[in-house]
Amino acid sequence: MALNLNGLNGSKRIFRFADTQGYSEKYKEVVYKARVTVARARESARLRPVALVERMLDLHRRLAAARLADEKRLLQQQIDVTDKAIDALVYALYALTPEEIAIVVGS
Repeated sequence: MALNLNGLNGSKRIFRFADTQGYSEKYKEVVYKARVTVARARESARLRPVALVERMLDLHRRLAAARLADEKRLLQQQIDVTDKAIDALVYALYALTPEEIAIVVGS
């Protein structure tokens, strides 16, 4: 997975300012690490829906190939959990209120 570090280009300006103000190298290191952490979090949030959809497709393939009742039941439970995770992600993406979610679920 390639890490998108687009937000780090502002670090040079911060480091130049830190140099003119006499901030230590430790301060610059902390700023850089914070920016990398934010970039990784954004990248993770971007990839999460893709991973959930890929998991759902895989679970459905495995359910279609399953022969034992216990295996089918377990896969169906995993599909239900994954489906709820996708729903929650979509609700958060669109910043739906509980009232709006109730309308969507009810339809």
